[in-house]
Amino acid sequence: MKKQISRRSVVQGIGLGTMGLMTGGLAGIPVAGAQDRFAPLEPLAKAAAKEGPVVWYETTAAELMQPCIAVFNKRYPNVKIEHVRAIGTGDMVAKVIQESRAPDKGGDMVSTTADQTWGISSRGLALDVNWTDYGVPANFVPEKFAIICSHSLFCVIHNTSQVSEADAPKTWDDLTHPRWKGKFGSPAFSHPYAGLVPVMGEARVDEFMKKLMLNEPILTKSTYTLAQQCASGELLAAVGLNWTAMPTIQKGGPIKIVYPDPYPLSTNYSLITKYSKNVNGAKLFAIWLATDEGNQAYEKATGRGNFFLNTEIAKVKLPRASEYPIREVPELAKMIEKYNTMLRRGGAPN
Repeated sequence: MKKQISRRSVVQGIGLGTMGLMTGGLAGIPVAGAQDRFAPLEPLAKAAAKEGPVVWYETTAAELMQPCIAVFNKRYPNVKIEHVRAIGTGDMVAKVIQESRAPDKGGDMVSTTADQTWGISSRGLALDVNWTDYGVPANFVPEKFAIICSHSLFCVIHNTSQVSEADAPKTWDDLTHPRWKGKFGSPAFSHPYAGLVPVMGEARVDEFMKKLMLNEPILTKSTYTLAQQCASGELLAAVGLNWTAMPTIQKGGPIKIVYPDPYPLSTNYSLITKYSKNVNGAKLFAIWLATDEGNQAYEKATGRGNFFLNTEIAKVKLPRASEYPIREVPELAKMIEKYNTMLRRGGAPN
């Protein structure tokens, strides 16, 4: 069984070296003023201004991302960012591979999940960067090709008008109760279940999945849709993502988010493509997203914040997290395929 991960232990492990980032500055830089905090990035900004726009691949709707880019341009008005939406994170690897054959039209920077980040890098299509040269703490850089951007949290959602607090699912095993049969929704992808293995162990997750399939989950590609279906009463409970459930909650939808112990954590990374045309601008933007200023703007646009910065998600009280380190993505991929097969065979597609 792999070592479990908790936000508290990770934050403590980062230690004093990240205090610059966690207080809105950059590690090792005086925090007396904004210019001092961002001083290591000035050479990048000057070089980037002479190059073309940074083409950024990410999954959020373009109109939602524009306010985030506007905050960046208040600080760096001469560095343009062109946001290109990828409909699903699974599109990222294929897109970068295809564009590597015609790099003149390719993207510069990608912000995506660990498995997609690894998929791009393992094909030699991600640029190694000495991020710490720009004041980025080493713990924000698990590999030279990746810098932490944000965190996504898988969770359980339930309808609060039709499900009492006593009956609401609070653990993963609660989802195997017969009351949810035909009224339980699941993503059509198995990432949340594969993500449980580092803490729960493969054998226990196997057993859980077998029992879960007996409830004939309704499979849906979009976790946004699952949240909406829970709010409408079409579903009573579902496995979802914290940031895709929030829009429904903010609109008054009668749903509640629960984080079972453990909850599957998905760290999202930024990388620079090997064929980037504005490497300096891509570096600048990726590092800016890893500061309080950048990440607060990003979280406001996407709902995804960084645990280790001054963000809303950092204020949420959470149980243990379960996640594969980026170097163990090949093992994660095996678990994803295994549980995808179970979903295809046991779930009722929607």
